[in-house]
Parts: sequence; C-alpha cells; structure tokens
Amino acid sequence: MSEKNRGGAVTTQAIERRWGYPSAGFGRVFGLPRSGNHAIISWLLRNAAPDGYVFANNCAAQKDVFESAYQLEIDGKIFWSKEKKERGVAPLLARRAPHPFTLVSYEGAMPFLPPKGGLFTPDIDPDAYAFDVVILRSFLNWLASLVTLYEKEGPKRGREPLEVAQWILTTVIRYKQVMRSVNEGLPARFTLIRYDDWAASEEERARLLAAMDLPVLDNGLGDTARYGGGSSFTGTASAAPETPPPRWLALRDHPSFRAHAGFCAADPAFMADLRHLYPEDAERLDALAAG
Repeated sequence: MSEKNRGGAVTTQAIERRWGYPSAGFGRVFGLPRSGNHAIISWLLRNAAPDGYVFANNCAAQKDVFESAYQLEIDGKIFWSKEKKERGVAPLLARRAPHPFTLVSYEGAMPFLPPKGGLFTPDIDPDAYAFDVVILRSFLNWLASLVTLYEKEGPKRGREPLEVAQWILTTVIRYKQVMRSVNEGLPARFTLIRYDDWAASEEERARLLAAMDLPVLDNGLGDTARYGGGSSFTGTASAAPETPPPRWLALRDHPSFRAHAGFCAADPAFMADLRHLYPEDAERLDALAAG
C-alpha cells in the first residue's frame, strides 16, 4: 500500500476528532476558475467515494473547511451556503453515510503559492491526504472562458469595466504563478491533471486514477456539471466534451480577450512557461499579438 493510502488512517482520526464522523479518506482539489474543476471533481467522487461522500466546495485557505465552504454537498444533495449558515453544519453532516469519503476544493488558492504560512487546511496533517490534485487547463481556451464569465458576472457585482479588467488580469497572474510552479516541479504529493488531456483520453484518466491509488469504478466524463454555472459561453451545464471546443476562436477579435492576450504575449517569463506546457497556445498567442 502506498504512502498516500497509509495516510488515510491519520486522516480518518483527524476528521473524526475535528468534525465528529469517521471518514473513509480525505482528498483536496485545487484549480483556477473555468479550469474544468467540477467535471474532474465529479469523476474523482465517482471513483473515490462509492460508499458516500461529503464534499466542501470552494473553501477558504487556512479557515475551517465546513464553515468557509461556499457549498456543502452530501451524497449528491447540495446544501447552499445560506441554508448551511442558518441551520449550522452539524445537522447537515448528520445526513452523511456511515463512513463517507471527504473531498475539499479550493478555487484559486494553492498551498505552494503566496501567501504561504500555517496549515492550509486547518487541523489536518498535510501528509495525510489520500490525494492532492492540481488542475490546469490550456491557456487560450481558459482565458476565453474566464473573460466571458467575468464580463457577465462583473456588472452583477457592481464592478465597472476597468475593475472587471483588473479582476481578469489578477486571475491571469495567478495562472502564470501556477504554470511556474508546475514547470519548477510541484511538491511530490500533488497530482497534476491537465484538463484537456483528461477530457480527451480514457487511458489518461485511468493513468491518473492509478497514480492516486484509486480504483477505476467509473472512468467516463459524467453527465452534467453541478457547479460553476456550466459553460461560460452557453450558460448551460453539460458533460465535459471529449474534445474541448476551441473556445478562444470565438473571442479572437474581442477587445478584452485580445488585450489580456497581448499582455501575456509581452511577458517573456509567461511565454517561456507557456511554451513549455502548451507550445501550440504559445504559437497562437504570438500570432494574435502580431496580428
């Protein structure tokens, strides 16, 4: 049995001591917005948690998992944050299976990125996770999805156009930081999942499950996305396509998309990391900047 799975006993004790229930294991997922996070999370749960699960979605770094989660899902039923806060966490956790797998997701924050310090997930030993997953999506499709989403959501949050542009750029800088960390080498306990490869290949999904010491119980792409509002382009939730469409082509003449693409093309460090991870995107980005 691997070191990862041996940590499961420690995880179970820590969760039972902290949250009052015996867990079959504990895993974490880290990804930037619009990276295909929830398609991958659904797949992980179908393979890691056949006997039930507790899923804390979009938690805050260095804060209590269940108190900071944006949503709490137990065995397929989603409890939204408003209900969770009004009723408290304990009555909801009482609805769990006897020994559920516990999965926690973080959007944007990652233990190996600044700011660092303290336990990223309080009260749980970092070496005790069954798996730690980092998700990365090819840059141009990711940027197109991000621009589309943020331009829709920005006005709803009272943000002016310049503030929306700043919001996009801040997230793009985070993408740069993730690329650099991947190219320099993630800590050994992290498993990198490149969304485009994951979606395109059943063999790649099987390889990833084996790398995390998980059984292959359901290696399909799933039915529908339950979170994230579905596609930024259609506004509908659907299964991840085996061949992700070239979303960036629809936005190649969009002013904000071109502006942010231009910023990236003018950043030598960004382009060096992109050429290593996604050389085709680097070529396209050069062509966009030149045209």
